[in-house]
Amino acid sequence: MVDRDVRRRRDGGTRPDEASRSSPRNTRALTPAVQSVLSLSRMAGNAAVVRILARDTPVVDPPRPAPLAVGAVEGGPIEFSTKSGKVGDVEVHFEGRLTVGGRASLEGDTVPEDKDLPDAANKNRAARVHQWGESRLRGQLKATLDGLTPTGTGNSVTVDVLGRALKLELAQGVTGLPEFVVHGEFGSSRAGDVTAGTVKIPKATLSLTVTAVVKPGPSKGTAAAPPVDDSLVKKGGFTFDGVAAELDDRLVTAGHPEKGTHRSGAVALLQSLKDMDALPDVVKKTWALSTT
Repeated sequence: MVDRDVRRRRDGGTRPDEASRSSPRNTRALTPAVQSVLSLSRMAGNAAVVRILARDTPVVDPPRPAPLAVGAVEGGPIEFSTKSGKVGDVEVHFEGRLTVGGRASLEGDTVPEDKDLPDAANKNRAARVHQWGESRLRGQLKATLDGLTPTGTGNSVTVDVLGRALKLELAQGVTGLPEFVVHGEFGSSRAGDVTAGTVKIPKATLSLTVTAVVKPGPSKGTAAAPPVDDSLVKKGGFTFDGVAAELDDRLVTAGHPEKGTHRSGAVALLQSLKDMDALPDVVKKTWALSTT
């Protein structure tokens, strides 16, 4: 009698345990990644697979968005109010209006989808993108200015306005005085690059109208407090980008007092300004009665 296993082999059959060992794996259930690892293991061995899988996968940053040209900073001066800073015996903050000249761009911003752009009724997408860019530009400049904190030592107060120093040097002995303001108007600064967040403005010029609000500490002695006038600021002591505000009356035309005087700075009590703001509009807006 022929052995059944021999007959099975002769007839081309296989034993059940042989079928489980010799039949190919069902690769359809494997992910591509697993198939790749198994293939590599058969060719190079498990040790090579372990070394390769242990390597750090390089992280590639996505490409940065192309710069978006916004153009001129439109919309008029940017109004701001800095944080308060304690310098010596005084507390100071600045309130102002900054006019920025130059051609601006946004570098690193991604333009929103159409549904998130302003002025949905406008069919001109380029105009809507420009409107968004202008708002984004002004918003970042204002946030930068509002976030400034004055610093300094003694009676010298400084704040950095987009790369230009605004500096106020007070005279000695202001402690004990009520709150007062120092106002200055500064024309176009020297050209210089401005960076604020994603805003880039090469060779920008800055014009600044600004008021320093000064709150002196309590008096430390019995001496009478000085009057609140121009003498509270050192001569040439209120500057922006190195240019001083004029805190004294200068003849518009030398030798001709009839043509009036000129000044670009002033000192006054804060309460005096509040009292003037409370005057009727007929006083503030009628030229003959105007307080400005």
